[in-house]
Amino acid sequence: MAPRRHAARPSALRLLALAACCLARPGAAAAAAAAADAGAAGTSGGAAVCLAGRLRALTRTLGLLRENLLPALRPQGGPAADVFLYSPSPTAEELARLGPLLEEPSPVRAVRFDDEGHVLEELGRTHEEVLRQAMRIRGNWLGSTRRELLPRSRDKRAGTGIFMMHAQNECLDMIETRELRRGAEYSHVVFTRTDLRWIFPHPPLDLLRSDFAWVPDTGEDDWGGLYDKHLVVPRSAAHHALGGWRLLRSGRAKKILVDALGEQALRGNDTNTERWLAVRLLAAGLRVARFPLTGYVSCDPGKWVTQVDARLPMHAVGGFVCSQERDGRYPLEHAAVVSFAACLSAVGRVSSNNWSLSAAQRCYCPRPLPARHPGDPF
Repeated sequence: MAPRRHAARPSALRLLALAACCLARPGAAAAAAAAADAGAAGTSGGAAVCLAGRLRALTRTLGLLRENLLPALRPQGGPAADVFLYSPSPTAEELARLGPLLEEPSPVRAVRFDDEGHVLEELGRTHEEVLRQAMRIRGNWLGSTRRELLPRSRDKRAGTGIFMMHAQNECLDMIETRELRRGAEYSHVVFTRTDLRWIFPHPPLDLLRSDFAWVPDTGEDDWGGLYDKHLVVPRSAAHHALGGWRLLRSGRAKKILVDALGEQALRGNDTNTERWLAVRLLAAGLRVARFPLTGYVSCDPGKWVTQVDARLPMHAVGGFVCSQERDGRYPLEHAAVVSFAACLSAVGRVSSNNWSLSAAQRCYCPRPLPARHPGDPF
């Protein structure tokens, strides 16, 4: 049976998810402190963007990624974002779709392709007992696209959790290699997917305080944890946010999950990728802040899409044929993104700044904001 992803959220994760409702408004003192921290760390700043997923998605997403995502990740007066691309073994047709991203001046600093058919084989061969222990925790956090996690285990899980952990680790490795070559660290690391269509600009990096992990919000895609298809973190937090593969191989993943979720992690069937992300951030002591998502996961026109609705059990939803007019992989997410984009666009027609505290209040925060306190991200 597929995991029931709409199960109740554990109390520890509920506390983690009580995140700020609005964007940062850094003052001069905060900016000076951030600059001092960057200098002390020997970083030249800038964002490293991990772009992961099938290249075929770029047919519908690449133009918007270049227009609405990458420019927003360039700090004022700072360097453009560097892109590190990971994809499962692409076909020649899929490689052709990558061409525009490689045209000069290209933001791409490294590319890796991998035959994911061997990822499970290698993991089981080199870390069999570690994987067997992790398998005691059910759920699609170890999603294997219905392949056996270990030979003769009969444990075949839906989703791509293991492969996404592997992709994030490949990105971390590329980023670390680049930092060694240039002699300085990045200030931020961004994880995003090739199938996200950014129909409105991403919040500018300058508005996202660097002492928080920033996770976009649609109001329904956390699935008991935190939305895991896009996030922005300070460089110091990247090993926690994108380090699931290393935690799994080291044997620490099971302990971290049980410590956070309790013994129910060994009894339930709902430890999904969203909870796994939330647990990693929680275990690292990272504070989380949110912003309204303005990009949605797209599907491939002509393909049948099994609908996902957080309000209903999996057996109660149907599907649809993806098309140019209806290309939102998750209809509720798509509706939320379109709504946020329309509101922010309307605010922009009467304001000089699409992304601001007032815009976030109007479009994202349904109630008056609480009093500000030291440590709040806004």
